Amino acid sequence: MDAAQIRNDLMTAGFTLDVERERLMVSPASRLTKVQRELIRENRTSLVELLTQAANDTSPARSRWLITLLDGTRWSISRTPPSTLAELQAEYPGARIEPEALCTAAPAPVSRYLDTDRRQCSDCSELARDGACQAARRGALRQTSRSYAPDPETLHRCPAYLPGPADPDRRPGRERWPNLARRFLVTDANRGKAA
Repeated sequence: MDAAQIRNDLMTAGFTLDVERERLMVSPASRLTKVQRELIRENRTSLVELLTQAANDTSPARSRWLITLLDGTRWSISRTPPSTLAELQAEYPGARIEPEALCTAAPAPVSRYLDTDRRQCSDCSELARDGACQAARRGALRQTSRSYAPDPETLHRCPAYLPGPADPDRRPGRERWPNLARRFLVTDANRGKAA
């Protein structure tokens, strides 16, 4: 077992390791088992070196790292307690080690209108502040309750859709989906007829 693993095991078990004047300090020492004491004794020099190197490391301790070995093998590790770059370099000599970002750089902006055929009710000018569909409230949609409150984030093809200010396509739903409009929009010509 190497120094980094011993240090990690001890820290996970609740011990604090520190170096004072090139002397290894482990606390609470009263909780150390015989096996732990023997491991520390056998690896004291490498533990002091590891902790001194870590203390001089100005990079922040992190929980998640990407490790790439010389042969190209790559994996992600998660550490509790967090490790510094110097600690990992001691553990994986020659490997390329970099912090793993949980969320990499901001993704390129993606238009919410990539699905050019459907729209969310939250994009529609007919969606009232109370979440109800104003077109349904007016009775403009057949087979739809006047109290209809759609899920604002679900994609739809709605003949009553009126583009909101952010929609680059300014066509209303009756132009986008004419077959739906003939079937579901209530107009003077079809008022009172069954769909």
